[in-house]
Amino acid sequence: MAFPIYKQLAEMDCGPTCLRMIAEHYGRAYAPEKLNRLTRMNREGTSLLRLRRAAEKIGFRTLAAAVTFEQLDNETPLPCIVLWNQNHFVVIPPQDYSGADPRQQILVADPEKGLVQLDKAAFLECWLEKDSEQGVVLMLEPAKRPKLKAKR
Repeated sequence: MAFPIYKQLAEMDCGPTCLRMIAEHYGRAYAPEKLNRLTRMNREGTSLLRLRRAAEKIGFRTLAAAVTFEQLDNETPLPCIVLWNQNHFVVIPPQDYSGADPRQQILVADPEKGLVQLDKAAFLECWLEKDSEQGVVLMLEPAKRPKLKAKR
């Protein structure tokens, strides 16, 4: 099954759109408007904390952390949400390495651009925090029962 890709409907709703992609990946469909409300969207978008709380409300266990690329590559469950260029959220979907070197090509589901394949250097430039060897990641794992029901 292909990873669900959604484009953000407004300039600042990348966070809720990332959450929508991951929820759909796990078979849970939520209207964009509902996710915008849950993440308390405003003119500046949303924060990692509000995105995390919204994910928990729709039935995910979450962990936000700063990790190295090696930790992201070897230990982080996918899909996950990452902070991109310090002002945007994107999803790292499960990787399909058919025909690509897994250590040098990374697929990113960008709610602004769609599915993008980047070389490792370009990925690190957008993901790593300034003057750091770590980037921010929000890991999500389905809980047994969501607090809010998905639409069907």
